[in-house]
Amino acid sequence: INLADGIWLLFMDSNQGIEELDIPINSEFLVANQDGEHVIITEVYHVNYSQLLRYQYFSNWSTSNGLSSPKLGLYTRRGDLQNLTFKVGGIK
Repeated sequence: INLADGIWLLFMDSNQGIEELDIPINSEFLVANQDGEHVIITEVYHVNYSQLLRYQYFSNWSTSNGLSSPKLGLYTRRGDLQNLTFKVGGIK
């Protein structure tokens, strides 16, 4: 399964058990955890497979306020590549 081919929403009591998943930076993989009357939604991804899984607040939901939407786009939210070095080349 290519995780970048869709939007994934996983409901969990904790974030344990997903550390071993290969979740690429271009995927939309969300984890929802209930916190009292709110549901906290966290986006999860790897900047690089050799680094730890990254957890970043995405949104929250409640029956009284509904879903709050993130203000920034996907790649703006993930702009910190944690000093990852890219190897690139060009052909003329």
